[in-house]
Amino acid sequence: MSRCSAGYCECDCPGRGCGCWSLSDDPISCDCHCYGSPFGGGPALPGNALVDISISGLPLLDAAKFMNSLHSEQVLVPTDLLKKLNKRVYLKVKRKHLSDIVKRLGFVTSGHRKIKIKRTKKRT
Repeated sequence: MSRCSAGYCECDCPGRGCGCWSLSDDPISCDCHCYGSPFGGGPALPGNALVDISISGLPLLDAAKFMNSLHSEQVLVPTDLLKKLNKRVYLKVKRKHLSDIVKRLGFVTSGHRKIKIKRTKKRT
């Protein structure tokens, strides 16, 4: 069982881990994910946003997906970390810049904003 909490959000997850985030100055703005649940639709925070992050037992690959769901830029995994993608991540930080947390985990950002693709329905 993994337990994560940040701000007013918390979760207990069976299995392989969890991740929670909150804005440091607005703890109501928060969310949690259990391993296996989809990441995405997050807030697209800038790198200088002050956040609280809790990650407990997520594989490194899923920690990257979790951070990517928060950051306004693409979060990338350097090739030297590829052999460690199944390594479990444990992290609890408060009032840190999102960009500092990305670096602490060994990831980098693309420097470009994520492009949201608009999907249109095909007309028949």
